[in-house]
Amino acid sequence: FSNFDFILSQERLHSIAVTVTFFFVIMIVFYTIALYPFKVGKDPFIRLLEILPAKKFSIKVYSAFKIYQHKKLALLVTLLIAVAIHTFIALLFFQITLLMGIPGIELSTQLFLMPIGLMTVAIPLAPGGIGVGHAAFESLYQLAGFSGGADIFNLYIIVQLGVYLLGGVPYFLYSSDYKI
Repeated sequence: FSNFDFILSQERLHSIAVTVTFFFVIMIVFYTIALYPFKVGKDPFIRLLEILPAKKFSIKVYSAFKIYQHKKLALLVTLLIAVAIHTFIALLFFQITLLMGIPGIELSTQLFLMPIGLMTVAIPLAPGGIGVGHAAFESLYQLAGFSGGADIFNLYIIVQLGVYLLGGVPYFLYSSDYKI
């Protein structure tokens, strides 16, 4: 299930792998700090954030995470839901690549490429990441030695729009019942 050999064999993927690992470590450190139960008034990171620029915003973000330090069950359930949703999306991407006949791509490679591509789609340059996502997926797949990344993203967007349009059916059926 691991694709370390594939990533190590592709020099072009080394910088991406190092960047992903770096941000993963930063995220783990941040959540460990944010969820650590410091005594009231003894949190050293609040004092650190007070001397940094944008202190109000930084303290608000940090405090928002601190609210959940005693709600571990809610955090665990949320994490499990997020992992399940992303697993389904990764399987959808993998199925699309198989249906398109892209040879040699494995699920583990898809699990490496797909989250990076979807993070670039979050950059607000175009509605729904269209254009940005095409370029990102095409580049990522080319770096990994595959072609058709933009086509895979096209099919993903079509499936995504189809699922979202299904949500419009109950809205239009029941919209007359609710008035704002």
